Amino acid sequence: MWEYTLNLSERDRTMMIYHMAELLTKKYRYFFLSSNCAQRLAVLLDIFIEEDVYDFNYPVYVPEELFQRLHTIDRQRRQNGQPALIDDIKYIPSARRHLYYEIERLSPQERKIYTTITDKPDDELAGYLEPLDVEGRINVLNALLAYQYYKWMAEDEANPDQTLKEYKRKILLERLQLPGKEVIPVSIPELPSPKTMPPPSSFNLGFVAETHSDPYATFGATVFRKESVGLNALEFNDLVALSLNIGMFADSDKIFVDTFDFLKIRDYRTFYIPEANEHPFSWRVRAGIDRYNNNNDADYDYLFDSGIGFVNKIKDKGIYYGFLNGGLHTLDQNYRAGPSAGFVIGNDKLKMQNDVGLEFDLENGEYIETFNTSMQYQISQRNALQATFEKTNRERFSLNYIYYW
Repeated sequence: MWEYTLNLSERDRTMMIYHMAELLTKKYRYFFLSSNCAQRLAVLLDIFIEEDVYDFNYPVYVPEELFQRLHTIDRQRRQNGQPALIDDIKYIPSARRHLYYEIERLSPQERKIYTTITDKPDDELAGYLEPLDVEGRINVLNALLAYQYYKWMAEDEANPDQTLKEYKRKILLERLQLPGKEVIPVSIPELPSPKTMPPPSSFNLGFVAETHSDPYATFGATVFRKESVGLNALEFNDLVALSLNIGMFADSDKIFVDTFDFLKIRDYRTFYIPEANEHPFSWRVRAGIDRYNNNNDADYDYLFDSGIGFVNKIKDKGIYYGFLNGGLHTLDQNYRAGPSAGFVIGNDKLKMQNDVGLEFDLENGEYIETFNTSMQYQISQRNALQATFEKTNRERFSLNYIYYW
């Protein structure tokens, strides 16, 4: 997460504390997409910040809405020569991420002993640490402390497990028997803050060329859009919710639904901790509607696709993956399954994703080859161009201008 230090007067800070104390006993109904923690925090800040913080009467309110609004106010103040609203932004990595990088810097021998100890927490530590020199023992004990902190964070804070407390004391006592040593802080790559990210909602204008159809124009809106090929703080993951695209032919005034994504998620698990019993599986899911053109007549495919697989990271440049997929469709080939593989590569300006696979009809055993490539160029924080080519039982090319807001 990111910690924002706001430039508030001493009086406003004091009054905010008093007001929050008054709210401690008040109960609220929680709605994930609207009346959530971000929305409540926006309403709170709205009392003490002169500009409107919560001025967005919209059925969906996500955390990015709040941060984007704070940055807009901060930018406007700076442009007008007024004191800034945001003093500082600090990245705070999770206990899980800290543990991952703490383990990563262990030597193979140290990591083997660390894993043995975490598998047998009731045994004495000294016997397992004996093969290591002093520096190696300190490294393993530091990693064990990070592991205990990680497990502590996952417990109920009001009633932490007593065994965790006792095991932490055992690690500290073992460490106190070793000489002092300056510990180099673990190096954790920072994720970009919401300051550098586009807003979560978008409009798009585009052009589509598809087999068995004349070309047509599209326009659409997305409530929440973070894509693998886009600029986002989700690393290489996808999260798209409530995305509707409308199409229209040049020689007709009729409009039609081109695509609709109720939900599309790709959770690429680029790091996991086996010692914490974390699984390595990545997953994907999409629920939505696709329009298939046949001599300008429409057939709609209502679908639910999903998959599970493995992902490897190529430093900070990209990922490559393999998935086993399955899907339910209302058009022919109702039950589908098959493997796919691909990669995402690029930087903040230009990213590309390629995906190839086989899709088997589970009713008759026939299959088709699938191919999908998508590329996005980030013109600025709020403007982007995206080109996509898809080949399944049709070929479709689309070009879109995206405006994030």
